[in-house]
Amino acid sequence: MHAHNNIALWLSDLSPHVLPEVEAFFVQYAGLNGKQLRVLRRSGRRRAHRLLRAGVKVFKGKQ
Repeated sequence: MHAHNNIALWLSDLSPHVLPEVEAFFVQYAGLNGKQLRVLRRSGRRRAHRLLRAGVKVFKGKQ
């Protein structure tokens, strides 16, 4: 187990190699589940929150 004391609040706080690695992880993970994922762009915090709320709403509607 690793203790992480540094918290990145902004994308610019991350090392340059981290975002491409995270994107590649999700693309590969989706492929393992028979889905296709393509990263179109990177957006900010507000867009991320809107997308998360929309995803939660869709998920709850399927239950």
